Amino acid sequence: MAETPKIELRKVQKRFGPKTVLDSIDLTVEKGHSMVVIGGSGTGKSVMLKCILGLLHPTKGSIKVDGEEVTRISERHREKVLKKFGMLFQGAALFDSLKVWENVAFALIQGENMERGKARDVAMEKLAKVGLSSDVGDLNPSELSGGMQKRVGLARAIAHDPEIVFFDEPTTGLDPIMADVINQLIVDTVQDMGATALSITHDMASARKIADHMSMIYKGNIIWTGTAAEVDTCGNPYVDEFVNGRADGPMQMEVLKALPPAPSAKWQNSPPDLSVRIAALSRPNGRANATAATSGTLLSKRRQGPAQLLLQQPRNSLAAHASSSILCRWMGTRRKRHAISPA
Repeated sequence: MAETPKIELRKVQKRFGPKTVLDSIDLTVEKGHSMVVIGGSGTGKSVMLKCILGLLHPTKGSIKVDGEEVTRISERHREKVLKKFGMLFQGAALFDSLKVWENVAFALIQGENMERGKARDVAMEKLAKVGLSSDVGDLNPSELSGGMQKRVGLARAIAHDPEIVFFDEPTTGLDPIMADVINQLIVDTVQDMGATALSITHDMASARKIADHMSMIYKGNIIWTGTAAEVDTCGNPYVDEFVNGRADGPMQMEVLKALPPAPSAKWQNSPPDLSVRIAALSRPNGRANATAATSGTLLSKRRQGPAQLLLQQPRNSLAAHASSSILCRWMGTRRKRHAISPA
């Protein structure tokens, strides 16, 4: 009898109003395997993870964890299911107001009510597993390099010995050498724990290093699944274009076909920035709501939608708000409980 998959998605769809992000996702992650989902930006990778975690509710379809349907469970039951998961966030998502060891022990103290002294010991043990010395535990996140912050994020992800670990773009923003260090840590950590891993990335060097199986997502569908060794010879033209980073291929042709017509006569002396043309795709009337484009940034004098207003906010504050919300939901806590009381 076949073993029950650790994670199983069948015909999962997620719509935001008229926009379909996930169309009909079918994905199976076997117990103890490391599955990497590759795909370009905006193809639905992060939305898929959020649907599995329950941060988003799918419009249609089935999501099972250890054979249990999780799309219709209660919030209390979901908190129990989420204890099986650990997650390394794309931007590390460390709390600036907490020491490094408190970040690592956050779920233990806030989610499991573990005594602070014991939680600190566990945190130091996990920091050692990712190659950080005990003195790092008393530093603030702002005192760490990007690579060290990723290691701390990995230590936090494995602090409660999860059965499943999610990795969201684990090497984004790292130099090639540090990226390879993080990739090797992921491989070693998952193997030592015997955990199941699901990663999303567009970094093929990372995907090849940490995957034993790969799937590619494109336009909200899984268009190919196979072993990591098969990705270069699978014969799928979309996969071939992506893994080799080619500028010509079916995906590039679709982008060119979608661009608005050539500029009208009024632009002939000063052609619009490409960002204006691309932005026009999102406008119902096919015209960009912009009067100028400077360094790829659209400037509007008449009207500003939510997206433009968000882009004007400090990037760090937005990232911190989103990361802390996701983190607390994952840990079964509330935002008002973020602060860890001093000893």
